[in-house]
Amino acid sequence: LGAFFLRKSQKHYVDLNKRKRRLITDNPLFLQFCQWMQPVFPNYFQNEDEVGALFLVLMTREEYYTDEEIRTSIFTFHQKYQTPPYTALYEAKEALEFYQTEQGLPTETLSKEAENYLFSSHLFAYLFPEAKETIDGNDSDFMNHLVIENKELKHWLDLFFEVERREVRHPAFQNISFLMGRYLTVLKTMGAFTQQLPQITILLMTDFPLFEEQLIQEGLCNFFRYRGRDVDLLLSTSKVHRKPWADLEYFIVTGELQLKDYIELFEKIRLIQEKNNRRR
Repeated sequence: LGAFFLRKSQKHYVDLNKRKRRLITDNPLFLQFCQWMQPVFPNYFQNEDEVGALFLVLMTREEYYTDEEIRTSIFTFHQKYQTPPYTALYEAKEALEFYQTEQGLPTETLSKEAENYLFSSHLFAYLFPEAKETIDGNDSDFMNHLVIENKELKHWLDLFFEVERREVRHPAFQNISFLMGRYLTVLKTMGAFTQQLPQITILLMTDFPLFEEQLIQEGLCNFFRYRGRDVDLLLSTSKVHRKPWADLEYFIVTGELQLKDYIELFEKIRLIQEKNNRRR
């Protein structure tokens, strides 16, 4: 906000082109934004192009999409006018569904949070096709920690983006390096693309209050992202000597799981999986 005010006060002006102006024309949320901001903005900033440019930049941040009313207004407008960011997300969802079907993978739809993340990413790519990944110009290291060991999927994404950019010439697919990182980040959270992880089932048996047990369960599900039926590993506050649980591999928990606990658990799960594979 300060950067916008400073630029305007130094006699530098924003002139929205046709492709950007279509995103604010007849946009109810933009009209509301103007009404909300009018008492706050200085007089020299009371200009549709300036306020419109600020509004569009803010719409590239998915934090604003967490408000359900605002999110509904955003998607309703973009769906009505079939804007490039909206059609880009729609085509990507269709292509992902086709890929899962083609590969015989379980069909898994994008969560609302993932849709917010990808839609705002396509809006950013549409507005700033040549921009780098982050606002400060430094490449984000976040995606480097979320590498998917699935070369076939990466190859498919490369082909999909290339078709959209060169053959379809979709304007919201121009910033490919930025979008590739965003899509890999989302796909990393989808179970259909994490088949290489070992699959075991954990029995949780503690004397913690139910709420604390629930926190541990949620942490396990979020970290490992899978479930099964036959029990392979027992999580407990102490060693259980009663049958049949005494024969299970076990892991002692003393409270909410920390990163070191997940690392130890992952190693134990890997060893259990190797043992199970030898039995087959």
